[in-house]
Amino acid sequence: MINTKLGVVLLAVILIGGCAGMRERKQICSGLLQIGIHAESFQQVWGNPTRSRIISGEEIMKAWSGGGGGGFYKGKAHFQEWSYEAYGVDLIFTTDKKPTLAGWYTKKTTQEMSAVAPDKCTHKALDKIAKGE
Repeated sequence: MINTKLGVVLLAVILIGGCAGMRERKQICSGLLQIGIHAESFQQVWGNPTRSRIISGEEIMKAWSGGGGGGFYKGKAHFQEWSYEAYGVDLIFTTDKKPTLAGWYTKKTTQEMSAVAPDKCTHKALDKIAKGE
């Protein structure tokens, strides 16, 4: 009985996690970037970044804040910066075990971002990613 309950709980966790991953990939494809999207979802849709590095919160503040806001990055925290040059976007991720989006920089609109990888954002392509192909 306990094994059956455990199996049901594990199955539910897997299904919920899979749905969340698909939702994140669809968001990326629609050009809607949102804090908390997992780095893995960007890799699955866009592939590996052109460049990546570890960057301090202070460096982000100097490079990105035009003198205002951005208090989130203050302090000694470190982040991963991924640059996707072909897509014209720099992404900042937490350095957790499962990194999530903490910020981004692009001059593109949401509509322009939705057009950066049309071949990777078809229903067929997204289904292949979901199936692990």
